[in-house]
Amino acid sequence: MSPVFEKPPLIEVALSVQFRQKPNFVGAHAGLFWERIKAPYAVAQEHPRLGPIDEVFGTNQMSTIQFHAGFSGNRHWFLTNDGSSLVQLQKDRLALNWRRLTTNDVYPRFEALSQEFDRLFELLDGFFVELHMDQCEVNMCEVTYINQWFFESGEKFSDAVRDWLTLAPSHSASLEMETASIAARYLVSLDGGTPIGRLYVNVSPISSNTGAQGVNLEITCRVRPTAAERQHVHGLALAHEKAVTTFQEITSDEAQQKWRG
Repeated sequence: MSPVFEKPPLIEVALSVQFRQKPNFVGAHAGLFWERIKAPYAVAQEHPRLGPIDEVFGTNQMSTIQFHAGFSGNRHWFLTNDGSSLVQLQKDRLALNWRRLTTNDVYPRFEALSQEFDRLFELLDGFFVELHMDQCEVNMCEVTYINQWFFESGEKFSDAVRDWLTLAPSHSASLEMETASIAARYLVSLDGGTPIGRLYVNVSPISSNTGAQGVNLEITCRVRPTAAERQHVHGLALAHEKAVTTFQEITSDEAQQKWRG
């Protein structure tokens, strides 16, 4: 069972799937789809398209291949009025983001986000069929959690890493960590078999507009779907499980007590 934190340091969560590209999908189609989800996503924007991505395995290959998008269409954003929820759509990808914009914003939990993503996916899948573009053939599922917390008064970066994260080694009394950026990746497999994806952990220092210092912890899990049906549901659930379990394992008991409320 995934751990539950009443006051997690989350600032953003993203659920996304990549599917076989729809070459004939253009901006006019995106506008028609927007009409179907306009409540509650009433604000539309356009952004540069993301290139396709793939996880490859083998000692003589790059771990992640990301292709240049070129000029093959835009990425369409559909946002709620307050900007806290965001749907992203392009000819080979659908994403749903939740963003904490104020300290009073409450994380709706993965289950609620997953249900909303499933609703959007089914609408899009049916929309493609209506356009004679065939159903979505999902080839990658991804879940990202971005966490941030700022130092308490008088706390140093070395204290924050030692007290909040368990992935940092202990340090000699004669050494004090001034700053650090940590990047790690892990293979994801089922029952120790053939890898089906990767999990990425990135830790970096941050500073607020007021000059406060803190830590940014980003965890992304990207997996290929393995289920025969409703691939996006099973793929996102697996990526979520791996991401939140990793978060629990690399953060300290002291930090987790604070986040549990």
